Amino acid sequence: MSQRSPWLSALGKLFAVMPTVSAGCLDMLDIVTALSEPFAQFAANAGVGCCFLACSDALLPYEFDSISLISNSTCSRRLAESDIVALAHPTVDLSLATGHGVYCVDVDQGELSNQEDYRCSSNSFTVLDCSRVLQKPTIAEMRSASGLIDSTDGSILIDSNFWLNGHFIEALLAWRDANESSMAGVELDAYGDLLRGLGRDAHLDDYVNEIRNLTRPPSPSTAARLAQLRTSLFELLKGRQLKLCRIERSALVHIGSTKEYLNNLFQPIELARCFSTAAAPDSGPILVTNSRINIANGLEISSNGTGSALEFCEISARSCRIGSGCLLSHCRCREPEAELVIPDGWVLQTVPLLAGAGQVTWAWHSDDNPKQRSLSEAKFLGRPLWNSFIARPAIGRGGVVWQWQPVDC
Repeated sequence: MSQRSPWLSALGKLFAVMPTVSAGCLDMLDIVTALSEPFAQFAANAGVGCCFLACSDALLPYEFDSISLISNSTCSRRLAESDIVALAHPTVDLSLATGHGVYCVDVDQGELSNQEDYRCSSNSFTVLDCSRVLQKPTIAEMRSASGLIDSTDGSILIDSNFWLNGHFIEALLAWRDANESSMAGVELDAYGDLLRGLGRDAHLDDYVNEIRNLTRPPSPSTAARLAQLRTSLFELLKGRQLKLCRIERSALVHIGSTKEYLNNLFQPIELARCFSTAAAPDSGPILVTNSRINIANGLEISSNGTGSALEFCEISARSCRIGSGCLLSHCRCREPEAELVIPDGWVLQTVPLLAGAGQVTWAWHSDDNPKQRSLSEAKFLGRPLWNSFIARPAIGRGGVVWQWQPVDC
């Protein structure tokens, strides 16, 4: 179950549909594979058994001459010597970095990167040594960390994909075998526990007892075993090299949540520029009168800030008004006399049940937080979840949406 992108739970984030003008609809698997190809060639130079890890909910638009880069002997040598190589993307948006990993480099090394030995492919790609990794830091932590913020333009380096050489993977497998009895029920993260233990200035105390980013609160015994495993893994990581590939003209486009997915479809940012996302011109919510929306083989979206998308839907009704910030997935309505209204921010998805037992359509609001751990603070369709089950007034202005069936899917 994807907590931040529930509509992608059936197939997984890797198969999220992304519309493009030139190639129709592509899923994340197609795009991530294509974008990773130049770096996969670098990873192959690291020897037999190398492993390349890519995020299924992040796109990495970049611009550089990949052929010249791969043939650059300086880059190839420096990367082949590393246990782990990570892609790093400069950004001046500190709020974006609070939800991602952030890399620190030596301040003087940033100056050395201007020298020819450190520069690759027309000033667009730099190989740097990472001194420390922060995971989802606060803005205050970022400002106080040494070697984090570039004094020239105020940019920081955020994480994305990375690869490990075969020798390091063998060491990790041996460590896993030695600690397998302690791993039951323990959540270890490639970014939060592996990368954060790398670098000359890595501090185990920064995260050994941290549980804020876990998917569920651990029991005291599980938390103790987690701390033991982190300590053991930190010892394994001592002396390991973490190289950064700083890609100057690049960006991190994250679609990890419903709102991020919709925002990145419509905002004129790197995603639209690099992938030619197909947006139908529209000045308001999607309005349909005495007509049929049939997008059984693709995805249709509105633009100009309203940000609503219909994915593999078929709607036949007298009228249909879909508000802003909505996402409809695999929904079908065949009611020629119906007048449908989908409120702003609603997400509707239909999924088949096992063994031909029918279908179910579920709904939520894009502002709902499925990760909310406090029942008293949880919301459903923009309203307090607790009130949705207790108070059941008559439907009308200010009524409970839980009782309303907005669309026959």
